[in-house]
Amino acid sequence: MKEILPLMVPRRKWTDEMPNIKEDDVVLEIDPNLPRGLWRLLRVAAIIPSEDGLVRKVKVVSADHKEYERSISRLCPII
Repeated sequence: MKEILPLMVPRRKWTDEMPNIKEDDVVLEIDPNLPRGLWRLLRVAAIIPSEDGLVRKVKVVSADHKEYERSISRLCPII
């Protein structure tokens, strides 16, 4: 957890374009109040594109089938 998860969520400015998150992708929800080992796995249910066509928000579904709207800045895609 201490070695792999920080590599998955690089701390860079948004100068590089990244691929958009797609529906049915599995993501980790980054919660600064929890240890990395307790971050929740979520499934992307729908994407909410912005005016420029990039994905900035998504609707995610948790394991208990609750739906949330989250910014992609706090999500880490599981590749």
